[in-house]
Amino acid sequence: MAILIHRCKCGHPDIYHGGTRDRACEMACGCQRADVAPEPELMPTWDALGKPVTTITTPGTRWAGSGGQTCGCAGCEKAHTELVGAAA
Repeated sequence: MAILIHRCKCGHPDIYHGGTRDRACEMACGCQRADVAPEPELMPTWDALGKPVTTITTPGTRWAGSGGQTCGCAGCEKAHTELVGAAA
């Protein structure tokens, strides 16, 4: 599913810094703590066959098996409502 993220100044999504954004970036770029943009952006995803996944994950959703969770801030909630409404 496509997800809403906040981009860190290191260039990676906030989800690479753990749910509370207080961990070092998992991409070993040297970033020790997330410094994210306040506005969310839609991060597209693809299925195993390379087809775009157009369903947008609801903000605050915990991912099965990974322990990760998408941001549930007011900005993500608003963007989700706007994007899902525009797609309907």
